[in-house]
Amino acid sequence: MKVIFTQNIENHVVGDIKDVPDGYARNFLVPRGIAIPATPSEIQNIEKRIEKLKKDEGEKVKKLEETALRLGKINIEISAEVGPKDDEGIQKLFGSITNAQVEEELTKKGFEIDKKDIDFEPIKKPGEYEITVKLGHGVESKVPLKVTAKKEK
Repeated sequence: MKVIFTQNIENHVVGDIKDVPDGYARNFLVPRGIAIPATPSEIQNIEKRIEKLKKDEGEKVKKLEETALRLGKINIEISAEVGPKDDEGIQKLFGSITNAQVEEELTKKGFEIDKKDIDFEPIKKPGEYEITVKLGHGVESKVPLKVTAKKEK
């Protein structure tokens, strides 16, 4: 089935006219508004809309890139409870740092990022780390994260 892409996805950009499997088009692309069937009348109509769609998509990506720059300039610090030092003198956290904790810290700093878009390996020791925040449309930002031992009262 021939479709016209109305959003950027994987290896396709707005305005691309591609042949895709029928089931992929009917069950995924068209219901989600990512593509529309490429009928002759739709191809004529879409040429006018392609410019607007590309412009809108470009503006979205530009805003996401600005957010990525702002994210890269912040520092996140999370305090967590730690256990006693082991034989090698290393302290480990009780549990680990979660995406939800990072999401909460980002919210405090004025960023609305879903925890599913925050990517990092499990953190189980105090230290400095770099986490990846995926903003969509292929835009990512690296954010420094410092994990410290919670002070005893």
